[in-house]
This record gives sequence, C-alpha cells and structure tokens, in this order.
Amino acid sequence: MAPATRSFLTENALKDKKVCVFATNGGWLGHTFEDIKKMCPNAKFEEMLNVEFDEDVMRTSEKKVEEFINKIKA
Repeated sequence: MAPATRSFLTENALKDKKVCVFATNGGWLGHTFEDIKKMCPNAKFEEMLNVEFDEDVMRTSEKKVEEFINKIKA
C-alpha cells in the first residue's frame, strides 16, 4: 500500500462510509485489500478492483474497469 493511502486511511474516519477500492500492480496484489479492510473495520466496502499491468500493457480488460466504474456510479 502506498504511504499516502495508508496516511489517508489512518487520518480519516470512514465509519459507515461507502468505500470502493482499486489497486494497480505488476502482477502481485498481495494483501492490499485485506490490509485496507483491517484499517477501516467500520467502513462499508462495496466494490474492489485489481488492475494488473504487464510492463506498460494493462492485463485487466477495459470492460472490467468500465463495469467497476458503472457500479460505483449506480
């Protein structure tokens, strides 16, 4: 998890807030989503998307990204 993200999550109360998370990575997400959930135990996690890249090529389909965005908009 990026230091700025960790700071935001520790400095802001997200209790009862709708949280939609995405992460970008080069093939290994690790435990990022689990760590975020642990840092915000009272948040309402609704959508999560792992966007994978291989070098400069996005491996996650654009359709999947669009579906993620549309779910957030709804």
